[in-house]
Amino acid sequence: MERLNRAADDVAPDPALGATGDLQAVRAMVGATNLPRQLNVAGAGPLGVAAYETMSYLLDAHHRGGYSGRDTLLELYAGARAQVAELMGTFPSLLSFQPSVSSVVTTLSRSIDLEAGDQVLTWDVEYGSNVRAWQVRAMETGAELVRVQPPLDSPWDTALLLEQVDDRTKVVTVSSIQSFDGSATDLYALREACDAVGALLLVDLSQHLGIADVTQAVALADAAYASAHKWLLGPVGVAVATFTPELVRQLTPPAYGAASIDIAAAAEAAIWFDPAVPLRTDVGLLEAGTPPLLGAVTTGAAARAMTAVGVERVQRAALDVRAEIVSLLDSHDLHPVPTVVDPVSPIIALRPGPERLATILAGLREEHFHVIVRGDILRLSPWAMDWDEVDVLLTGLDRALTR
Repeated sequence: MERLNRAADDVAPDPALGATGDLQAVRAMVGATNLPRQLNVAGAGPLGVAAYETMSYLLDAHHRGGYSGRDTLLELYAGARAQVAELMGTFPSLLSFQPSVSSVVTTLSRSIDLEAGDQVLTWDVEYGSNVRAWQVRAMETGAELVRVQPPLDSPWDTALLLEQVDDRTKVVTVSSIQSFDGSATDLYALREACDAVGALLLVDLSQHLGIADVTQAVALADAAYASAHKWLLGPVGVAVATFTPELVRQLTPPAYGAASIDIAAAAEAAIWFDPAVPLRTDVGLLEAGTPPLLGAVTTGAAARAMTAVGVERVQRAALDVRAEIVSLLDSHDLHPVPTVVDPVSPIIALRPGPERLATILAGLREEHFHVIVRGDILRLSPWAMDWDEVDVLLTGLDRALTR
């Protein structure tokens, strides 16, 4: 375990080096990878060094010893819960590891009472993981899923959502930072509006966790959740979720198993099943089967590394790269989709029109850039880079845009 802790802690910046040391520490989180061509970190980031070394160690131990190290793994699992909770500003007892954001949202949709006439409010531009389960639930119960469409050719803000909140609103489900353009949601205003009508505020932090401080968002939400494989630089197939104590008691678990009861009773139940033993009431009820030990411990290592370096340093370095890209885009008469507030995320969204979009995409592919297109929007989402890498990025991007 000492080796695993060292993998996460070794990336901490050297205060004596100032800003240079900050950038070196941030860049060291990823290691040797082709960052100048990875412009889709909002989709999937590279696996960070701490996560990679932790996963490699765990895989080797599992290969050599099978499940003989179960007790150590369970101890590491508890430690990972604490590491992620520290980064998110919550308590370990309120944090759960889940397979995906879709799983979390589905659990929430199945746990919250909805009736005919109730409303679930969200943005029309939300990613499908945040919407699909609520659409199904609304159809089952006669509730209404209200999807607010923001304008994409002018700045828009949370006021468009606030106008729709009324006594019928039972749930407001949003991303704290939008995946398609990096827009930030005013969670303070939404919290106040939800409290006024008794609605729940559910927040997806997938485009937030690892690139900006999420602690205020977590404090304002009834439930907050995120994928590990984006800005956190963790593994695929793991999501983290935290809930208020009141909401934990309302949740219907997605499955039941040996771990659905107190751990001490579970040890006896492995020998003799006792149907009289009550189900546990903490967040562990959501993790009924064998927990995702390898993925969760690896996610914990990613969170610990992010805490050691400081998410504010990561954000500052990534926004510096964004500014350089925006400057180059301006020289090609390409301008990001406007947002109301200054960028808090490196995400850049472009709407160049169908013909020019096709030309730009062809150039980007020839230069081997990894980007994403949603509808008619081209999204670029870089991570932090050193200045030599920024030069490589800008040179390639300039070639792609002038073809």
